[in-house]
Amino acid sequence: MDRAPGRRRNLALVVVAVLTVAAIVGLIVFYPADWPGFAPPTPITVTGQDTEGIYRVVFTIAAIIFLLVEGLILFAVLRYRRTDEELPVQTHGNLIAEAAWTIVPAIIVISLFFLSINVQNKVEARSPDPDVTIDVVGFQWQWTIGYGCPASYATETTVQPAADCEFSLTGLGSVGPDIHLPVGQTVHFRLHAADVIHAFYVPAFLYKKDVIPGRVNSFDVIVEQPGTYSGQCAELCGLSHAQMFFTLTAEDPGAYDAWYAQQVETANASPTPGPSGSGGPPLAGSVVDVSASNATAFDQATLTTPAGTPITFRFANKDPNVAHNFSIKGANADGSDFIGLPLANPGETVDYVSPALAAGTYPYYCSVHANMTGTLTVQ
Repeated sequence: MDRAPGRRRNLALVVVAVLTVAAIVGLIVFYPADWPGFAPPTPITVTGQDTEGIYRVVFTIAAIIFLLVEGLILFAVLRYRRTDEELPVQTHGNLIAEAAWTIVPAIIVISLFFLSINVQNKVEARSPDPDVTIDVVGFQWQWTIGYGCPASYATETTVQPAADCEFSLTGLGSVGPDIHLPVGQTVHFRLHAADVIHAFYVPAFLYKKDVIPGRVNSFDVIVEQPGTYSGQCAELCGLSHAQMFFTLTAEDPGAYDAWYAQQVETANASPTPGPSGSGGPPLAGSVVDVSASNATAFDQATLTTPAGTPITFRFANKDPNVAHNFSIKGANADGSDFIGLPLANPGETVDYVSPALAAGTYPYYCSVHANMTGTLTVQ
């Protein structure tokens, strides 16, 4: 029987398989940096570049092994697919083959071990004198970012940056705070948790650090590329975990210094609100007391006020852990939400003066904790 057509067909299949494997290997080795599903985000930090380098090495080795194994399987299926052919030569106890598939994996594993240790030591290195130190407090379900905080925060596990730092920023809703830092300088992050485990994750850093109650985790970065980058909590931390976003703005040192000076000036011009009855200008319109003792709900589920007059909502934050505020949906003249600012820190009482409201019902909420809601009846 003439087996030439079958051999030519086999040769064609082998050629196709080889070309396919070569094309895949080429894509893996030279894949675009933004190829989704294969490549991590383009790193913007020095340590992120080291992490990307080891990723490429590990991924390429894994891809070559996968293609080698799958190629051998494909070859066996195509070459010995006929049932009327004799079995191929069966080889047992080949010392060279057995040594190869023992020694080669061992070399790969040992090499990756030392490569990983080297990269890890670079990523986890700490500068003895960082240019900027930023304290991050994660809480259900937002972030408070503190600048110019005391050195004692390096070991303090329960902190409230607004109390002792030069200034602080707390995120509202799903927008979160905007963390500014200078490019080309060493930035030291200190991470604190007020309640449960969170995770501080900036994809462009190629780095994630857990934020754990009862301890302070830290890391250093040097951002090389100016720009605006997204960040989020990467640890399921409860009901509104999906709203724990933040923005990271990397800018030239001069622009950063100007922003920092402006934030300090704003903080100094806005004194910390005093408790109820501490004096101050007359309150506008009617006064309605409202409070919150935790991040689950307001102490009052319903409130009632008269229509057609400004309203002062005297909000007492009795929560010992995190900041809150009082906001009203659709209360502004243009239909936007009235957002109570500044936030009331733990133990503080803040007066929020809303616009005059027409008769009707309005949902109110804490813009830091979207689950905290109630109903305001205006009549």
